[in-house]
Amino acid sequence: MNRQGTKPPRRRAEPVPKPDDVTEQVWCDWQQLRKAKRAPVTDTVVQGARAEAAKAGMTLEAFLQLWCIRGSQGLQAAWLKPAELPPGQRLPAANTHKHAAAAATIFDGVWDA
Repeated sequence: MNRQGTKPPRRRAEPVPKPDDVTEQVWCDWQQLRKAKRAPVTDTVVQGARAEAAKAGMTLEAFLQLWCIRGSQGLQAAWLKPAELPPGQRLPAANTHKHAAAAATIFDGVWDA
């Protein structure tokens, strides 16, 4: 707040350009979904979506399209159902034990012979 007790005007972030590997239609649909969910479209979000698409073995276009179909605010590769993955693609099974990540780090390569 300034001295007059009013908030300064908020600056809008620059719009994120459409990735070259996404069609105009899917990009507009995805941006509209993000707007409806009041979730900003940032470079970080797009990079995260690209990383999750790669984990799922999908193109960014297909991943964003599925995201729009689901209508969710976010989407991770681990949340995809087998029928939503490309043919022949399976996600690695996640070890959900609370100490799995620590054990994997500590014991990485210990039993490899």
